[in-house]
Amino acid sequence: MLIANAAANIAPLPTPAAAPHAVAPVEPVDSVCLQKPVMVALGDSLTAGMQDGVQSADRQMACYFALIAGAAGIGVNLPLINGSVPPGFWTGTVFDVRHVVALRQDMVKKVGPIAAMLEYVGTPDDLSPVWKIDGMGKRDPATRDTAERPQHNFAVAGYELRHLNDVRSMWDYVRELRESLDEKGGLVMELPGTREILQNGEDAGRGSQVDQAIRLQPDLVLFWGGANDALVPAFDGVIDDRTLTPIVDQVWDFWHKDLLTNKWSRRQSDHPMKGFYSALSGQQGAITRLLRETKAEIMLMNLPNIAAVPFLRELGRPMGPLPFRVILQDGTDVTEQLERYVIPDAVNGEGKEGRTQFPPGTKVGLTNLLGKLAASNIQNVAQMHEESLRRVGSARL
Repeated sequence: MLIANAAANIAPLPTPAAAPHAVAPVEPVDSVCLQKPVMVALGDSLTAGMQDGVQSADRQMACYFALIAGAAGIGVNLPLINGSVPPGFWTGTVFDVRHVVALRQDMVKKVGPIAAMLEYVGTPDDLSPVWKIDGMGKRDPATRDTAERPQHNFAVAGYELRHLNDVRSMWDYVRELRESLDEKGGLVMELPGTREILQNGEDAGRGSQVDQAIRLQPDLVLFWGGANDALVPAFDGVIDDRTLTPIVDQVWDFWHKDLLTNKWSRRQSDHPMKGFYSALSGQQGAITRLLRETKAEIMLMNLPNIAAVPFLRELGRPMGPLPFRVILQDGTDVTEQLERYVIPDAVNGEGKEGRTQFPPGTKVGLTNLLGKLAASNIQNVAQMHEESLRRVGSARL
């Protein structure tokens, strides 16, 4: 009950500008402090401490798991990241389009060949170019998982519920990318996150989040998974079996966008995919295993209210306050102009390529708008508006 109350009193996540100073950091503790009760955390970005699109040490130390541990006086070893995973599009409190363009170009150069091979050929033998992207974070050696100082938070940003039990090494996740069961963008977030957090910053697999938690035989498990099984449609504007995980096990039918042509086609998975129910509480489900293979109490948290995510902004209304400055490629600061900018409530076209109207309260992600500013032909907010009219609301159902 005390832990539940502590979780309920955690303040909302801070903006990027405030994140490093929002809470007193939870410093890594000495091994002599790592005594029972043992508490571990499993989950995705919410549990990992991602607040503004990246996992980094300052955000990780402000995650709810660290706050609860600190309030309860329980020593924990967090898998802190030096730098960030993925590399941040923000430079301090500024969204500088010039930095975004340069980072994207570096990602394309180093990850593009891997993505193309996964799309058209097969599984690559070498993933090391991913770790060499400019600004890609690495595991802090001082927080490495050891027998004397075990790791306690295994959450990886971007993971869906099935991944908590089924991804035992980064190659399990690569297999899903090869089968187009996850987006190639996972090459710069979930893949390095798996290596740095689940694999201790090394190339060899060490087991899934559930496997590693069971090995610790914890007294308390904080488990918050499943948000990404329902969140992807809010980011991608695509609703199918891949983006909205079905409840039951079944062959997935989903939309796939070709890497080079950008053309959409329908695909099916080669085998039945694990549904939400069996991933959570089936015979080999995550919760089933934790209950059967440990004596831990489990604090199981529900899906968050996705509509309340500050990342989402309502159509037909001004974009509103931004937690960072926005600088265009020519150096122009357009922050105030964007904050006044009214997001279109209709887009050109009919059917699946456009919508002439949306239900009241429909929201769109900030990156759907700001990402357009990094396009080579977009030089101002007016051109961003024209591009938004064509694409901001396009959806596939």
